[in-house]
Amino acid sequence: MTIHGFGLPRHPKDTNSGVATAVYNILVATPSFTPGGGNYNTAQTVTITTATGGAGIRYTTDGTTPSDTVGTVYTGPVTLIATTTIKAVAYASGFTNSGVATAVYNIQSATPSITSLNPTSGAVGTAVTITGSNFGPSQGISTVTFNGASAGTAATWSPGTITVNVPSGATTGNVVVTVGGVPSNGQSFTVGTAPIVTSLSPTSGPAGTGVSIAGSNFGSYFPAPTVTFNGTNAAPQVYWSSSTSIEATVPSGATTGNVVVTVGGVAGNGFSFAVTSPAITNVSPTSGPAGTLVTISGGAFGSAQGTGSVWLGSGYAPVVSWTNTQVVVTVPPIATSGNVQVQQGGIWTNGLPFYVNTATISNVSPASGVAGTQVTITGSGFGASQGNGQVWLGTAYGLVQSWTDAQIVAAVASGTTFSSAQAQQNSFAARARAERKARLGAAPGLIESKAGAIARLSQWWRDAKH
Repeated sequence: MTIHGFGLPRHPKDTNSGVATAVYNILVATPSFTPGGGNYNTAQTVTITTATGGAGIRYTTDGTTPSDTVGTVYTGPVTLIATTTIKAVAYASGFTNSGVATAVYNIQSATPSITSLNPTSGAVGTAVTITGSNFGPSQGISTVTFNGASAGTAATWSPGTITVNVPSGATTGNVVVTVGGVPSNGQSFTVGTAPIVTSLSPTSGPAGTGVSIAGSNFGSYFPAPTVTFNGTNAAPQVYWSSSTSIEATVPSGATTGNVVVTVGGVAGNGFSFAVTSPAITNVSPTSGPAGTLVTISGGAFGSAQGTGSVWLGSGYAPVVSWTNTQVVVTVPPIATSGNVQVQQGGIWTNGLPFYVNTATISNVSPASGVAGTQVTITGSGFGASQGNGQVWLGTAYGLVQSWTDAQIVAAVASGTTFSSAQAQQNSFAARARAERKARLGAAPGLIESKAGAIARLSQWWRDAKH
C-alpha cells in the first residue's frame, strides 16, 4: 500500500513542502503444514492453512516454486505416500503474496506386496483385481505394470486392493505394483486372445441338457477349452468341434447365469443360460399293476435321459422313452403305491401319486367243472386288458375268453387236475399273482373253489356220522 502527503504553509508567503511518500506491502500470512515435515514410516495426509481469511493457496510437489498462478490450487488435504518436498504460497486480491512455505516429508513406506490376482489371465481390456498390502490410500504417482506395460490410471485403489484393466501392448508375464518408487513382488498373468460366445442353443434347460455353443477363438482340440455354467464346470461333458463350435452338457448343480468359455487360461465373455428345474404336471394312468406303461408329462426333463431316472412308489422304474416333456416307464415288479418322481441332473421333480394294483381274486364261478367249462374269475387288479396275462386253472393254463381289470373268463384246459385258480399279469406273477385255492372233485379234470370243497366235505362228514 502506498500513502502520499504534503505539509500546508504556516504563512501566506511560505511555500508548500515537498510530497512525502511511504509504501506499505501487506502480505498474506505464510501457509503452514499439519503435520509438519519430518521422518515418517507411513503415508501422510497433509493439511495446508493460512491465517489470512479468504486467501487462496497453491502448492507444488515437484520442486518448483508456486505462485498465485503456478502450482496446484489447494482444495483439501494432500496424501503423500513417498518422500516428498511440498511448497506452498498464499495469495489474495489487494495483498502481496505470502512467502513460500517449504516442508520435507521423508516417508519410508513398507514394501508393497501382491498376494493374488483375479482373474489370472485375460485379454486386453480385462478388469483385474490385485489383492495385497501396502499399496497406499490412493494411487498418486504409484503404478501398475503388466510385464512392463503400464496400466495407467486404476479404476479403484486402496491400501489392500487395486482394480485395473489389462493395458494395450501387455504380454504374458508379471504384474507389479510400484509405490513410492518401491516395486512389489511379481504375480504371473497370462495375456491371450479371449474366446467370444455369440449364441447358445438352447438358451435354457435342466441339468443334462445338451447345449451348442457358437462363437470364435475356441482354440484347438488340445488343450481343450473349458466351459462353465454360472461357475460350474461342465467337464467332462465338453466336446470341441472347431474353433467356432463347442458342444457341452449342462452339469449337475448348475444354476442360471453366464456360460463362459476359457481357452488357454483366458476367459471369454459371458452368455446367459437359464437352468430350469424339472416338474411333473400329469401321470397317466394313475394306477395299474406291475408292468403297466405309465406316461409322465411335464417339462425340463431334458432332451435325452442321460443320467435321469424315474422313481415309482418304492423303486426305480424302467424307462421306455424320454423327451424334454414326456417320459414313459413301466411299473416295476417290486413297486408299491406311492409318488412318481423324475430326476435329472441330480434334481428331483415334484411327486404325483400312483397306485400299484395288487391282483386279488374274490370269487371263482363255477367252483368246479370239467375240461371246457367256462370259469368266471372275479376280483381286481387284473389289468384293463390281457396283454401277456395268464390264468392258471388247476394244473394247466386256462383258455382266456375275456379279460377286464375286475373279471376274467377262461375255459378249463383238457387234462387239468385238482389245484388252484390263479391269475397273473405283465409277467410279474411273483408280485401280481392272485389265487383262489380249489380242490379236486370226484371226476378227473374237475376243479372247484376252496369254499365249495369245504362245503362238500362238511356235508360228507355229516352223512358219514349218520
